Amino acid sequence: MLNWKKPVGGQAAPKNQGCLVGCLGCFILVLAIIIIGVIRSNVYHTPAPPPATQKAALSQTQIQEIEKIIADGLKMGVFTKINPQFNEAFVEPSLWNPQLYDTKASAARTLALYCQAKKGTNTCWVEIKDCYSGKVIAKYSETFGFKTY
Repeated sequence: MLNWKKPVGGQAAPKNQGCLVGCLGCFILVLAIIIIGVIRSNVYHTPAPPPATQKAALSQTQIQEIEKIIADGLKMGVFTKINPQFNEAFVEPSLWNPQLYDTKASAARTLALYCQAKKGTNTCWVEIKDCYSGKVIAKYSETFGFKTY
């Protein structure tokens, strides 16, 4: 049994008490470090995201709707040429530039889906280029979204 009383007067502390207090202090310190480590790992631990799953392929109905929209764009002259194998589409700048941002973004997404369907891949992206200069004037991808230049 431990004698936790302070020695009175000239009495000396038992020899083993200093060693026992030192060992007990070390034990408490190690236990505190372990507890803090467990708490921190639980607080700051973010679960790993689920593994990436492949997106569902486009249905035949969706592909037909996209092809109709693309055909209408080609007929109206907004799109002058589309190369799905290179993920590029050429547009008439005089018809493309006055469009609202949302309209351009929607058209770019449709072009990207068209390229994806024609190539039969899971990547959905397209570069939209000026039909006169060949400069990239917009890009769309599922990962980065729509951007104009």
